[in-house]
Amino acid sequence: MYSKKPYVLLLTALLLIAFTPPGTRPGAGGWQVYVRAMVVNTGNAGGLKPGRGNPEAAALHFYASLVRRDQAFHQVLPPTKPARQQVLSALNRMPGRLVSATIDKRKALRANCVVLHTTVVFKQGNSVNQMVGQTEVRLVNRDWYLYKPPF
Repeated sequence: MYSKKPYVLLLTALLLIAFTPPGTRPGAGGWQVYVRAMVVNTGNAGGLKPGRGNPEAAALHFYASLVRRDQAFHQVLPPTKPARQQVLSALNRMPGRLVSATIDKRKALRANCVVLHTTVVFKQGNSVNQMVGQTEVRLVNRDWYLYKPPF
């Protein structure tokens, strides 16, 4: 007899590695606009943990974890303590609970730094607030990490 567990782990690993963002088309101001915006919300964040394989994967990993209210976002925080602390400080300033994030375009600032145009929605009590800004992700030793959320 054999166990099915190794095959499940292999399939899970392949899904994490295989995350590919949607295609883009040229936009104004040097932005690349996704042909299909990437949305994370309470309906689809459940098992979304795409890892650090590309800028979009790192950002989606981060926002899905915040929507789920778990600690998986730590996996995409910067590897250096000062930069990690800056992101954690930003999290402490969130104006409520994150309920969705939409990434609709990207711009490469340098080969190792990409900004993603991001709309985030927070809920606090009966009020809902939306913020639009940029998520900055950087490449460090073959992995992408989230350095700056839009809040």
